Amino acid sequence: MPHVDRLALEGMRFTNAHTPSAVCTPTRYGILTGRYCWRTRLKYRVLDRFDPPLIEEGQLTVPSFLKQRGYRGLSGAGSYGDFVIETDAFVGAVLDALDRTNITDNTLVMFTSRNGRLYHGMGCDRKR
Repeated sequence: MPHVDRLALEGMRFTNAHTPSAVCTPTRYGILTGRYCWRTRLKYRVLDRFDPPLIEEGQLTVPSFLKQRGYRGLSGAGSYGDFVIETDAFVGAVLDALDRTNITDNTLVMFTSRNGRLYHGMGCDRKR
């Protein structure tokens, strides 16, 4: 990810951030749906693979929105690979625009990520 690498090399790294929740499920729900996470049946904890989906069937999400508009994956590595490639490309586009307009030195660019997923050890490879 050359553009994200550039962002890390040229900028400051902050490794502590805050969201509407201290756990991943509500935060992911909000990012994927654009809806406030605590207006769901989930009022505490995180979902794991034994829980029913929190996102209702047919609910508009960022991926379904993109699919409706003809987006198709390009990486050959599935959804996650596509996400990594697209994320890096968009970071590159932002950095290029800042360079082109000579405002890089006066602009704060924030990039966030997550640490991993809930692991139950059943049929999953755990890589760290």
